[in-house]
Amino acid sequence: MTLFTELKRRHVFRIGIAYLVVAWLLTQVVGVISPIFDLPPWFPRAVIILLGIGFPVALILAWAFEITPAGVQRTETGDGAAPARSTTSIGRTLNVVIIGALTLAVVFLVWRQYYGAPSQTATQSVTATVGAMPSLAVLPFADFSPNKDQGYLADGLSDELMDKLAQLKGLALTGRTSAFAFKGKNEDLRTIGEKLGVENVLEGSLRKDGDQIRVTAQLINARTGYHLWSETYQRKFEDIFAIQDDISKSVANALQVALGVGDVFNVPGMTHNVPAYDEFAHVPTGFDPLASPEQVRAYVDHLERAVALDPNFANAWATLSALYRTAAIGGNGLTIEGAAEKAQQAFDRARKLAPDSPAVLRMEANLALIQGHWLDADRLFHRLLDQTADTAGASDAIVSYSDFLSRVGRMKEAVGYLEQARALDPLSIDVAFALVLAYPEARNYAAATAEAERGLKLDGDHAALITGMLIAAMAEGGKAEVEKWGKLDVAALQGGYEANIKFTRKMVSLLDDPSAAREQLRRDAADPANQGAVAGGISTWAAYYGDPQLSLDRFRKRPIGGTAFIWRVGFRDMRKLPGFKDLVRDAGLVDYWRKSGQWNDFCHPVGDNDFECE
Repeated sequence: MTLFTELKRRHVFRIGIAYLVVAWLLTQVVGVISPIFDLPPWFPRAVIILLGIGFPVALILAWAFEITPAGVQRTETGDGAAPARSTTSIGRTLNVVIIGALTLAVVFLVWRQYYGAPSQTATQSVTATVGAMPSLAVLPFADFSPNKDQGYLADGLSDELMDKLAQLKGLALTGRTSAFAFKGKNEDLRTIGEKLGVENVLEGSLRKDGDQIRVTAQLINARTGYHLWSETYQRKFEDIFAIQDDISKSVANALQVALGVGDVFNVPGMTHNVPAYDEFAHVPTGFDPLASPEQVRAYVDHLERAVALDPNFANAWATLSALYRTAAIGGNGLTIEGAAEKAQQAFDRARKLAPDSPAVLRMEANLALIQGHWLDADRLFHRLLDQTADTAGASDAIVSYSDFLSRVGRMKEAVGYLEQARALDPLSIDVAFALVLAYPEARNYAAATAEAERGLKLDGDHAALITGMLIAAMAEGGKAEVEKWGKLDVAALQGGYEANIKFTRKMVSLLDDPSAAREQLRRDAADPANQGAVAGGISTWAAYYGDPQLSLDRFRKRPIGGTAFIWRVGFRDMRKLPGFKDLVRDAGLVDYWRKSGQWNDFCHPVGDNDFECE
């Protein structure tokens, strides 16, 4: 007799199928009744584990035994022998399943009672720990679309939020099954909170109309019914997965502040005031050098409101200080009365509130850099790297330190650090922009082009990225590349800094007439109205059009501020001029190189008192 025939004769297949059907029905029933009867979290898992263990046991029993009117007997064997005095196959199957499940249930409960159950003290300890945490249930978002056909998007957003929030330390989050038991039910949120045993409930809605999607989220205290936080997000419907990720990150960050959990809340210098955080979140982490005066003024207004709402918000004070300082030196065309004094007061306030905050350390390091205190800046940037290691801010800290390395001419090191930052934060357009500038300086124009193409696919400030690539093209790419990126630059900057748009357009139009371009640059350099991005642009275009002396003259007006650019490939001829040595001496770089023992990629010492650069 074949094995298949014997399995069929002993009804093993039939019992196996019946067992799986009954097991599936039991798991569905358990999933529904668990939240209703407040069953412990281990109960559904225990049922599934028991049913899984019971399946092979049921098959073994089906093979070896059968239930007859005379009792349980071993199944007869033999060539073609028929089963002896068997009950009906369905009754036999159900009997085996029930007996197997009951036997395993009894064994599990006995084991749990004497070996697996935690002591009363341990149970109370766990309950106290969970009870001490903020608790939250994310209810399924409602579909408010006109045709009510976007429920799958609403469910997907709810799931994405749960995944993000489940990663937060210190937050007790209700499971999906329990939260989704209330889908489509118009129950009072206080009742839901009581049934789920949570303090807070996050609910929301999604509405898709044409190519627009609108999502509303609100956090409610389930005990009092009061709103703790709410926000509305309006997006163009192009990539729903990107939208889900964007909104879930924003909501998760806001909830960290509102509930006092997670990395955002625990960052030194962070606020505990949700409205203040909302104002702070309007200001991008990286500062756009091409932002219009109106944009920068809007950032200042947001930060001023943030510190008014929470005067102890150190990170907002530090960022506000940076923007005031931009206004004090005439950057981005922004003018604020008393900006220099306000910048110092804001920084002093931030440093007093949170001296070890990454935002404060970054600001302090940048101040040392701007003032030419290179050794202090180096030390402070290393403190910043140590403070942010293994945190979400590691990438931003690395980008800041790479800027320092670029200013002192250690370009190869800067590229290495930026590639680390890209590995940590591959979707950051700020990292892409920094690499686009750094690669040509490390003699790798092809890598800069590839990085620019990659960066243009990311969300963020494409204008700055294209400007960076234009600068790279001017150094290494040839006329065709300059024209290509120059025209893209003009198109991309339409919403940016107007003076820079006009200046770039003018320089690109003179590509076939370098002599006229040099004359125009001389006139622009003599115009005191050309500040900020245009001032840097004059130096760069002068080098490109063959007037290195004009580039050097412009840098000599701001010896320290200009060090961000002097090591670019396009300034090789400028670095050969006699006055260049005076520039780096006045900037304090030679003293830094000697004291630190770290000369850069372009300069080396000659004897005890001289040096050469290439």
